[in-house]
Amino acid sequence: MSEGWQSIGASQHCKLQGVWRKGRVLTYQGHAEFDAFVNGETIKVFGAAWEQEMMEAAMRGVQENGDDDSAWAAGVMLRFFLERADNDVTLGEKGVEVVEVQEVGSGSE
Repeated sequence: MSEGWQSIGASQHCKLQGVWRKGRVLTYQGHAEFDAFVNGETIKVFGAAWEQEMMEAAMRGVQENGDDDSAWAAGVMLRFFLERADNDVTLGEKGVEVVEVQEVGSGSE
């Protein structure tokens, strides 16, 4: 990948699921907002035309992964739009929260 660009995801089926360049570009393959529930429901609808074994394997994949990364993906998008990639974005009790990352030796200890 060219200098300044970062991969933000990969899987066994897709080696490059998204790319990011600070302040310029953020792109995802697929729908980052889809959580495990939406993925399962989507498979049920589109998988109705698939062979039974293929649909069952897809549903197992969603179920076995347990927690999905939709909150993480939302954080990546938020950091991009806020241009605050040096901060951490987490899912807290009140929703998505931006937390400043303190570097060791920054004088804030």
